[in-house]
Amino acid sequence: MLNYGNQIDIRYGITFVIIFIMLISIRAVLRKQEKVSGKDYVFVFLFAIYGTAMAHFTLLNRVSTGLQTYELDLFWSYRLAHVQKNQMLWTEIFNNIILFVPFGFLLPCIYQTTHRWWIVILLGCVVSIGIEVAQLIGCLGLFEYDDIFNNTLGTILGYSAYRVMECLLQKKKTKWNLLWLIPSAAVLLAGWCFFGK
Repeated sequence: MLNYGNQIDIRYGITFVIIFIMLISIRAVLRKQEKVSGKDYVFVFLFAIYGTAMAHFTLLNRVSTGLQTYELDLFWSYRLAHVQKNQMLWTEIFNNIILFVPFGFLLPCIYQTTHRWWIVILLGCVVSIGIEVAQLIGCLGLFEYDDIFNNTLGTILGYSAYRVMECLLQKKKTKWNLLWLIPSAAVLLAGWCFFGK
């Protein structure tokens, strides 16, 4: 239940400012190694908006249940959704993947050092674990390995989209950049198989 009162508005504003300042601070530390341009700050601004939206969907709009709940069986949601043909559960899985696509795309746009695929994927996984732990401690939702897996998969898809875009914008195209099409194609094919029926 979303309440648009002053307290909620202040929480979102504070979240945005904290994310923006954190990203700018990290950018300032890396400035010696990298050239800073105006578009970098546009991407920082976009990432701060995205981070605030992520905080809304995962933490800020939830009410504590008073119970710490968890599901430690990996892929339980996939099995249940498949067996019960539960479209709502498939939608939740898909939403958890989509939630982290901007993370994988925007992060390398901001920081040159995150052009290494494993850094982006590791950071996406760490942020996802942080959200899940916060949900568990605050009794704000179900802690589950499936969400961490789905969020990390979304990060991979976002990074894949970044690499494909980078390949299309570069004059010199390499087969290694085009290999990033494979994860995206695999997820799109799986999505078509499950949602296309």
